[in-house]
Amino acid sequence: MTLKKNNTPSGKGLSKEQTSHSQPPILPESTKLESPPAESHCEESENQKKHWLDYVTFGMELFGLVVLAVYAGYTIKIYYANQQAADARCRQNRC
Repeated sequence: MTLKKNNTPSGKGLSKEQTSHSQPPILPESTKLESPPAESHCEESENQKKHWLDYVTFGMELFGLVVLAVYAGYTIKIYYANQQAADARCRQNRC
């Protein structure tokens, strides 16, 4: 199948050979309407009253932070106690 230009004054036409063998034009698919995305928890207005679970979660986070701080304090205390005991033993035995 060869494309030949017609000798029309505009020069834009195709020969009869091409038009008889051409495929029908492809039409664009119909567009589907999509609804806007639902609002997430972060996008809700700030004027709403907080849920009781939010307060419980915040309280548990604070409690966890306090427990972590106490644990770290005791760990540091044990480290220094062990270091002092090692220094005392070293002084007695003349390391």
